[in-house]
Order: sequence, then structure tokens, then C-alpha cells
Amino acid sequence: MLHILNVEFKRAILRWQTWIAFVLFVGCIIVGVEIFRPGELVPFDPNVHNPFNAFLYAVGNGARPILPLAFALIVPLVAGDTLVWDRRTSFYQMSLLRVSYKKYILGKILASSIITAVFALCAQIVGFLYCITTFPVPAALSIEQGITPTYAQELFIHHPFLYMFLIIAHITLFSMVVVMISVLISNVTKNIYVVLCFPWLLFCFLQVVFYMYDVERYAPVDLVGSYVIGIDYSIWEISVLFTSIWAVLVLTVYGIFFARYKGRLMK
Repeated sequence: MLHILNVEFKRAILRWQTWIAFVLFVGCIIVGVEIFRPGELVPFDPNVHNPFNAFLYAVGNGARPILPLAFALIVPLVAGDTLVWDRRTSFYQMSLLRVSYKKYILGKILASSIITAVFALCAQIVGFLYCITTFPVPAALSIEQGITPTYAQELFIHHPFLYMFLIIAHITLFSMVVVMISVLISNVTKNIYVVLCFPWLLFCFLQVVFYMYDVERYAPVDLVGSYVIGIDYSIWEISVLFTSIWAVLVLTVYGIFFARYKGRLMK
């Protein structure tokens, strides 16, 4: 399994898709920050125009953020096609000469999840560092109606850096969910474009359905970042939700792989 992890990390680093995804991810954050930046006619208020609000705006807590719309398209570029490439090239058959099918699929699941998590974490850190370097850090924060997050508000006011870590962790977990959707689809198709685009199509479909039936608190596009204001969530609800969905997807990926390839691999 460690061999699979090592191969996948090297593959991710050397692939141009990974770096394109990284640039797009960071670029979406920077564009959102620049949209948030006050114009010449708007008085600068450090309680509003600070790196914390700028980052939150860029990842979804705003009227015109790009990242939530592009999130499910960018993330699969990193490692979402790892299984489908192996299936198209029959590389998985060579891998199975060295490891069992259980270790193979578990290695793929862990590798794609870890690589994607590292990617999302690094991209967000770069984006937040951009916020810190372009906005002054206020000595203290106070509540501004319509600007200050309602989600875990006390944590944001008293420990804003810890709050940023929480939001970054949520998006990192969500990226693991997205890539696992692509890995799941890789079990049933060898079409790379379907594998990479399916999470985005699913996000669009579920977004419409959840709003149609008034369950928008779980609308996937909103869960990228706009959940921090407006809807009342407990502080652990988002983390538990993403972790649970990821775990269910992992079990589903493993089950489908086992069901489809059991006979072939055990010969």
C-alpha cells in the first residue's frame, strides 16, 4: 500500500493537471478577494475590510465568489482520474501482481484523498497568505450585520485565526468528498471526461433539487463557503457531515470495486 501511495504522490506532482488545478484554485480565491476589496469611493473599515472577511468572501460568503461554482470542477483534476487511468492502461493489472486487490483499492482511496487534501490545504494557505499581505489585520473584531459570520460567531470574534483554520479544514474535507465521487464513477466508466465532470454536474443537480424542496442547508455549492452566514449550524455539524459522506463514499467505492472485479482478480 505504501508503494501505491508513493507512486500516486509522484504522479500527482509530475502531472500538469495538478498544477493547473492549483493555479485555478488560488486564482479563484485571489479574484474573490479583489472583488471584496473596497473601491476608491468606499470608506475603508478595518472591522469589515480585513483578511478574515476577505478570505471568507472569496470562498463563498459573498455575492460574487467564483470558487464555489468552480470547486467541483477544479478538485477532480488533482487525483480524481487516478483509477480510471489505471483501468484504461491496464496498469492496475500489473499492480495486482504485487499487492492484493484489497490493498490496491484501499491504496487508491487513501492516495487520492490524501493528495487532494494536501492540494486543497496548500492552495487555501496560499490564498489566505495573500489576504494577510493585502489587508491589515485588525487588533480586534466586532459584529457587523451582514458581514460577520453567524456560524461559530464567537470563535470568529475572539479567535479569528483559529476560525480560518476551521474553515480551511472544512473545505479540505469537502475536497476529499469531491475526489471520492470521481473515484466512485471510475468504477463504472473509462471515460475520463465523465469522471472529471460528474462531480460538478452532480453539484448543479443537487443544488437545484435541494432548493426546490427547501433543504438548502445541505446544498453542495453553498457548503463550500456560504454556510458561514444565514443558516444556523452547530460548530461540528459541517465537519461531521463531510466526514460521514466521505466514509460512505469510501465504503461504496470499495464495495463496487470488489463486486465488479472479484472474479477476475481472484483467478
